Amino acid sequence: MPWYEATLDWLTKNIPWQIMFGIFVATSVVLFLAAPLGIDAWARPYHGVGIAAFVFSGSVLLANLVTLIGRPLVADVRCVFTRRHSRKHFHQMNPLEKSTEVVRRQRRDAPRRQSSERWAS
Repeated sequence: MPWYEATLDWLTKNIPWQIMFGIFVATSVVLFLAAPLGIDAWARPYHGVGIAAFVFSGSVLLANLVTLIGRPLVADVRCVFTRRHSRKHFHQMNPLEKSTEVVRRQRRDAPRRQSSERWAS
């Protein structure tokens, strides 16, 4: 792995999204509002660095947003698929298998008692 890939990998994993958001806002202000703020002469030599920081922080924020939205969405899709598959499997069982499966699920889903409650009763 080249040094720049290792550096980018470390930066994306170890810098929180709040700092990336701050860098994104600061670089966007410097890039897009330099003339109205009167800092155009100061910002012009750092224009390339500003663009690089803006693109990098924006891409990290976009990746965090996709991950934030994507994980629950994938989990919901997986749950729907599992439920549909289980329902099809359950309908293909004979009555004896169904009754055994229902009892097994009831036992599995029943709230577990603590060991102190178990011995007290």
